[in-house]
Amino acid sequence: MSDSRDLNKNFIIDAQRILDRLNTQLTNVDISIPNIYREIHSLKSAAGFAGLYQMEKVAHNLESFLSSVRNGEASFDDKIEKVLFLSQDYFIKDLNSWKLENSEIDAKSLLSEIENESIVIKPISIEVVNENPDKKSFFTPFEMILLKEAMYRGEQFYRIVCHIDQEEEMKYPRLFLVVNNLEKVCNVVKVFPTMEQIVNNKDKEITLYLTTDKNKSFIYNELSFDRIKEVEVLRLDYQGFFDNTFEQTSKRENTLYGKIIDVETTKLEEIFNYSLDLQNKLLYENIVSPDKKEVIEELISGLKNSIISLTTITVNKAFSFFNQYTEKMGRDLGKKVNFKIIGGDISIERKVAEILKEMIMQLIKNSIDHGIENPEERTALGKPIFGNITLTANRIKDSIAITIEDDGRGIDQNLVVQKGIKENYIEKNDDISLLSLISRSGFTTAKEISYYSGRGVGLDIVVNRVIDKLDGKIKIENRKGEGLSFHILIPPSTSLKKYTVFKYRNRSYGLSDINVIKRVSLDPEAVKKGESSKLNYIYNNVPYPIFTPWGRLSSSSEKLNEKFGFILRYLGKKAFFPVDEFILEKEYFSSALTYLDTDSPSHKMIKYGDKLEDFTLIMPSIINA
Repeated sequence: MSDSRDLNKNFIIDAQRILDRLNTQLTNVDISIPNIYREIHSLKSAAGFAGLYQMEKVAHNLESFLSSVRNGEASFDDKIEKVLFLSQDYFIKDLNSWKLENSEIDAKSLLSEIENESIVIKPISIEVVNENPDKKSFFTPFEMILLKEAMYRGEQFYRIVCHIDQEEEMKYPRLFLVVNNLEKVCNVVKVFPTMEQIVNNKDKEITLYLTTDKNKSFIYNELSFDRIKEVEVLRLDYQGFFDNTFEQTSKRENTLYGKIIDVETTKLEEIFNYSLDLQNKLLYENIVSPDKKEVIEELISGLKNSIISLTTITVNKAFSFFNQYTEKMGRDLGKKVNFKIIGGDISIERKVAEILKEMIMQLIKNSIDHGIENPEERTALGKPIFGNITLTANRIKDSIAITIEDDGRGIDQNLVVQKGIKENYIEKNDDISLLSLISRSGFTTAKEISYYSGRGVGLDIVVNRVIDKLDGKIKIENRKGEGLSFHILIPPSTSLKKYTVFKYRNRSYGLSDINVIKRVSLDPEAVKKGESSKLNYIYNNVPYPIFTPWGRLSSSSEKLNEKFGFILRYLGKKAFFPVDEFILEKEYFSSALTYLDTDSPSHKMIKYGDKLEDFTLIMPSIINA
């Protein structure tokens, strides 16, 4: 992801648009429940991804509330209208609170109002709402990943206990039917006891932990079997599980000096920096006699390697859980998928691995959902039934190269471009790369919204994280009918970042040198007007769209007052950026850089160590907007 602050800004912009559309729907003479339902679903997905759990919870409950009207189980009346307007007011206030204070408004009273007006469900269930999860329950690391993914998708989290009639002798078939049917319509994360344990014991009940976007009536229908005496439904709060550890097997020693000691990563970085200072002082300032230098160098090298080993992890350890993740998602989508890692012994920094983990998860989701064909289609194409996704890690000098490759259908570039034009993501004559198009925020190749796709959120985050957060490069290799590869190159964290600082209309800005193709003296005759009065700069007979710090430039006049300019590139797209004067070049160690948000998502302030720089950094993604 660009960082969480970027996501929050994007969410606020998206949420405001959704609320504006929702307000229009609510104030229409003829209220359309399907349209309102779609807007609330969009808001729920966005809120869940941005971490606004109160808003997400209200939107989800409102979805379930409206499902009865949408499905014909209830008719629209004054009570439903009242709940909708109360919810709209809450969404507006909650969004404003998030913008001003980065905090949410409690939604308990509104949730109670929605609950009170909801249709009463079948008496078979006993529902208990519990925000504090059972401390005796526990989840494996992989199951925790599934829960986090479900939370991002905006699903509710339930514990369901099914009690079998005491007279029932065929308990195993009954409980098997419960599990089997729920797995078809929900994401069953954990079953306790396991089916094997039920066969060997006399359990008369089964507990399932599941996530779903289905309403409660739908779930209960799947549980309505003979001999099931009652069902207990406990709604759980995700955050409680993420804030606590429920591992029963490996308890940490309660001593001040045990096998494991918690150490802040910043302390390790501090010690590493001291080792570098020590090396410079002892070896390069002639403090140590020449005959002792080799020994001192060996000792310092050992110290540095020991510190580095604490902050690194092998690719195998970092990403091994993707085997289970791939198998689970493939099963959910009716596909057979193998996942393997090549180069798993390579070590990478833990903080880099953490950033990569979510990006790789998104790429794997895309491969399984969009790329890998179902078994029947693969057989018809002469492919093996099992699709393959391969993560390959290599070292190129000091950089890490990661490739995520599948052997699915690839991308039909012509169809994708046509969709981009139809949905106004690009113009008909735009010269744009495939990666640039499919990574645009909101763009999706999915035909419909599902658990895993259709919201237009995903690849844009991957690309922005690689470029802006890791200072890396990413490219796509499309083999239509044969598969798709994403190649990511990540430089070492100690690499230098170079920026050119310049003046534009009496303000100082900076651009990353990695995106600059050429600096030129501006030729006034090369400025030409295109469609909709948008200006282009003609250089070597190639037209480049002209951008300023605020976006694409349109003007009725083919005249620029600036004397110089940059030709920039980003994701295969190129543009011209006029400037008044070049001031200087600045270099920074990326490990000491911090980017601070501004009012514009395309602008950042730079903090180097404790010093705030006096220019505004323009993100290269501005030319892909």
